[in-house]
Amino acid sequence: MKRGKWQGMLAIVRFNWPFYLVATLVFVGAIVGIFHLRDPWVVALFYATAAGSGYFVVVSLGVSHFVYCGSGNWPCPGLQN
Repeated sequence: MKRGKWQGMLAIVRFNWPFYLVATLVFVGAIVGIFHLRDPWVVALFYATAAGSGYFVVVSLGVSHFVYCGSGNWPCPGLQN
């Protein structure tokens, strides 16, 4: 079976879309909070929140893309049966 370049990663997003939606909304909310709040401790908390949610989205989708689309090992030899 021939798979598209982004098919594996898009399948991960399709199956787990609520998590990616929440993480994206948290990221956007944290970025907005960084620019609208003045208290340095709260801004630092929002920076950490933006970093954590951004890391989740970028790294999990990047690894999914590498494993399912970029490695050339899909389907894995052990999973063919």
